[in-house]
Amino acid sequence: MPVQIAFSVVPTMAMARGRARRRSVVAPDIFAAAFAKVAPLHPGEVVVVGDSPYDVEAARGCGIAAVALRSGGFADAVLSEAGAVAVYDDVAALLAGYAASPLAA
Repeated sequence: MPVQIAFSVVPTMAMARGRARRRSVVAPDIFAAAFAKVAPLHPGEVVVVGDSPYDVEAARGCGIAAVALRSGGFADAVLSEAGAVAVYDDVAALLAGYAASPLAA
């Protein structure tokens, strides 16, 4: 089966008294909506790539494994405690180590 890989950076905006502000927490419903678009894949066949513990926790909330990137500025321990299955410096490092990464599994 061909593997579909999609990267998407979606800034989440919330309105606060008429002004837009960034929401720092990613909700699981974002991944659930994206996951619905790759059906009939199952959670065990999908890996989320994110750069914060919030991304990792949101993915876990949908039963999806998450690879974390240090480019978000969070410590390895924080990303691992959130449930990241692997941690890489950035997308370039993930690509360079793709063959040994959870994405290739």
